[in-house]
Amino acid sequence: MNARIFLLLFTHLSLFSSSFSTVLLVDNSSNAATNAYSTVQAAHNAAVSGDTIYVIGTGSSYGQLTATKTLYWFGPGYLLQNNPETQANPGSARLSGVSFNSGSAGSSMTGFCIEGTLDFVTGNILFRRNYVSLTNNTAFMVEVLAPNVILEQCYFYHPYTSGSGQFISIGSAANNTVFRNCILYSYANEIIGSTLTGALTFRNCVFDLSTMSFYNAVLVNCILKSGSYSANNNEVTYSMCNSTQFGSNNHNIQNVDMAFVFQTTEDFDAYYQLASGSPAIGTGESGSDMGVFGGLYPYILSGIPNLPTITYINAPSTGSTVNGLPITIRVRGRN
Repeated sequence: MNARIFLLLFTHLSLFSSSFSTVLLVDNSSNAATNAYSTVQAAHNAAVSGDTIYVIGTGSSYGQLTATKTLYWFGPGYLLQNNPETQANPGSARLSGVSFNSGSAGSSMTGFCIEGTLDFVTGNILFRRNYVSLTNNTAFMVEVLAPNVILEQCYFYHPYTSGSGQFISIGSAANNTVFRNCILYSYANEIIGSTLTGALTFRNCVFDLSTMSFYNAVLVNCILKSGSYSANNNEVTYSMCNSTQFGSNNHNIQNVDMAFVFQTTEDFDAYYQLASGSPAIGTGESGSDMGVFGGLYPYILSGIPNLPTITYINAPSTGSTVNGLPITIRVRGRN
């Protein structure tokens, strides 16, 4: 009963955002609605450009997505058990990889857990509030091959300490690639690179890496928690580093003890919240905060989408003709 009620509420509370398009549902649970698709690819193939697709979090993978249509994808978020008041259903919508191919320009994707590679063959994509990690270390983790891709409020996690996999690769046609308010974490000696002038912008990002190399990139309001940095005609302003990687010109702050920057008692994405009295508070551009919780697009814990969210549900499995079926829910609006 609880799962079915959650499913219906999740769907109907979200319909208002897609009143002018068809809404498709994806659910691979044992008690899924009869009109639900069991894989994201099946829902994609049945949709037409302009449709909205909602994917229920179950914890089981929905497989690989190869997108060739302009669609608007919504999942419930990620790391839902690690942060308070996320979703009553803590299951994530897991995908084994995503490729935005020709025909998918104009698409958006929000609230997914992607355990594999992310490939932008086509541009004009908004990739928002998603968690991306690798399950093997033999290829790139994120590859951008086309222009005008925005990666916003995401957590990119590379768990391997060795191997041939590149963290993020920016191709020769990927002009105007923007990472804003993203966490980029890697154990390995990974490279984030571009050879194009004006191709790559990082704004309000946190880098927790071993090695990174940028070419002709712009960094604003960023924090380099750890790792070496290779400067190749980059413009770095209002940013902070744990050693001398960014220098002290252009309002940058160097040699910062990161133990005083973040809320280090927290876990996962909550770790990167600024501590009380953090030197990153108010020292960014125009007096804003550095890091992922500052700026115009502050990071949202667990990547909760900007839809009404059911944070609590209590639905008994039985009722009576006298008392009915008492159901208690708590719903929270999201930005």
